[in-house]
Amino acid sequence: MYNYLRVEKDEDRIMVKRIGSINALVSWDNWVVIANPSEVMAHEDKTIVEIHGNLKVTEASFTKVMSDSKVTLEYYVTGEDVVIEMKPLLLYDGASCNVRWKVKSRNLRLIETVVLGRTHHGEVFRKGSLKSVTEVMDQDGMLKVYDTMEIVDQAWMDPNFAGGNVIKTIIDMKNGEPEVIRSVERWYS
Repeated sequence: MYNYLRVEKDEDRIMVKRIGSINALVSWDNWVVIANPSEVMAHEDKTIVEIHGNLKVTEASFTKVMSDSKVTLEYYVTGEDVVIEMKPLLLYDGASCNVRWKVKSRNLRLIETVVLGRTHHGEVFRKGSLKSVTEVMDQDGMLKVYDTMEIVDQAWMDPNFAGGNVIKTIIDMKNGEPEVIRSVERWYS
């Protein structure tokens, strides 16, 4: 399934254009909430999200990538002051996912979290892949952050690589000066 969402702030209005089941709502405290009613990506699903303007964006729930799927998520963001706090991306064992972020902003907070396997169901992520590429440019188009992460099968279990199944990346940029923090946690015994 193909989903496309464009959220644009124009003066005092927020305009939404969409294709597919994905949508965006505005909360009482002016957060744009991306809502995918199925919350699930499978087979060769592809979702493209464009965010334009000074916005605060989050998601309504986890996005789950089913086993034996090869899905793509692409995000294109422009705005002077942008906050993006995504809910975790949960990859079932056997899932493959490509994630791409292209951001152009002077002040940015981007939080992305990936969970490998449904540990509370006793599932361990043994087979599958994740490739994430994040490009952050300042308002003048100068590349400030180029961050990549690639995980294949059980490589994440190696304590010299990740050592945990929850990877959280935070990119903070103030006046074009970035800071990148990546943390790894274990949600398994």
